[in-house]
Amino acid sequence: MAVKRARRQQGVSRRVPSPSSVEGQAEALRVSDRIAGLEDMERTLRKLTALSSLAAALSRAQELDPLLQEVLRTITEVLSTDMALIMLFDAEAGELRVRAAQGVPPEYVRGVDRLKPGEGVAGRVFTSGEPLVLRDAAVDPRITRPVVRQLGLHAMACVPLIAHGRTIGVLVTATYDPEREITSDVDLLEAIGHQLGIAIENARLFEENLRVRKLWESTFNAIRDGISVHTRDLRVVQANEALGRLLGLPKEQLLQNHCCMIMLGRDTPLPNCADLRATAEVPCQVTEVIERPNGQILRVTVDPLLDEEGRVYGTVHVVSDITEQVLLERRMARAEQLALIGEMAAGLAHEVKNPLAGMKGALEIILEDLPDGNPHRPVLHHVL
Repeated sequence: MAVKRARRQQGVSRRVPSPSSVEGQAEALRVSDRIAGLEDMERTLRKLTALSSLAAALSRAQELDPLLQEVLRTITEVLSTDMALIMLFDAEAGELRVRAAQGVPPEYVRGVDRLKPGEGVAGRVFTSGEPLVLRDAAVDPRITRPVVRQLGLHAMACVPLIAHGRTIGVLVTATYDPEREITSDVDLLEAIGHQLGIAIENARLFEENLRVRKLWESTFNAIRDGISVHTRDLRVVQANEALGRLLGLPKEQLLQNHCCMIMLGRDTPLPNCADLRATAEVPCQVTEVIERPNGQILRVTVDPLLDEEGRVYGTVHVVSDITEQVLLERRMARAEQLALIGEMAAGLAHEVKNPLAGMKGALEIILEDLPDGNPHRPVLHHVL
C-alpha cells in the first residue's frame, strides 16, 4: 500500500520514463529508488509479520498436527500463495510422507505422497538440504508426479526442514497464478524451515512424552493394589484408581491430603507411622498393618524415594486390602485354640481315667472279700 501511494503521489509508474533533461533523469532515479526502497520495506515488513505470526504459532502449539496446520495457514496468508504442504521423512519406510496440507484437494495429497529421497522436487530438496524454486511447475521436468501438472500449479518453492543439523522433511508452497514470482520469498521460507524443523522435533518429543505418560498412567491404574506417591510432609500427590476404589474415596479427595487423614481420619500421623520410619536417618522399606475406623484392615508397604544424592524427597505407598485374609486367619486361630482345648481335655480325661480304673478294680476286689451284711458294702457300691 505504501508503494502504491508513493507512485500516485509522484505521478509515475513502476517503470519511470526517461526525461530529456539531466535534472529530470536525476529526479526519475530518485523516485525509482524511493519506490524500490518502499517495496523492499514492504517485503521486509511482510517477512517480519510472517516470522512474528509463526513464532506466535510455535509458542502456542504443543501437539504436532495443530502446529503444522497453523504454520501452513500463516505461510499461505502472508506470502499470498495458494497451497502449502509439509512432508516429513518416515525413517522406517524410507519415504517422505505428507503430514499436513493447505489449499490442495485430497487427490493431490495422495498423488504426491510417499516420495523416495531424491525423487521429484521434494525428494531432491530433502537429499541436498538446499532450497529449490520452480518458475513453472506445470512444465518443469523435475516434477515427477502427474498430479502436480494436472492441478495447474506454476511458481513453486521447496525448502528443507532442518533440526539439529539434519533434514527431517520439506516445506512446499506454490501458486496457481502464472504471473506470481516466488523467488524473493525463499530466504523467508528457509528461515521458517529452520524454526519449523526445531518446533517439529519439540512437538514430536512432546507427543512421545504424552504417549509414555498415557502408557504409564494406564499401567499405574491397571495395578490392582492401591498405589500413592507422597511428599516429605505426607501429602498425596499421585494415586491410582485402585486406591480410590479400595478406600471408597474419589481421586480428588485423595490428592493433596495427608495419608493419615485418608487412611485413619486423623489430622496427625501415629507415633510409629510407617512413612516416618521409612524416611528416618537410614531410609528403608517399612510394612505395617493398620485397621481403619470402618473395620477395614490394610497392609501398607512404604518405600522411600531418593534423589541422585541419596536424599529422601518422598515416599511410595503400596496398599492392599487384607480384611478377609485377616478375618480368616483370626477364625482359623480361634478354631485352632478350640481344637487345642479339646485335645487338652481329652488328654486330661485320659490321665484321670487310668488311675480311676485301677482304683475301681481294687474296690471291686475289696467288695468281693467283704461278707454280706458288712456295713461298708453300701459305701463301696455307691463309689463304684
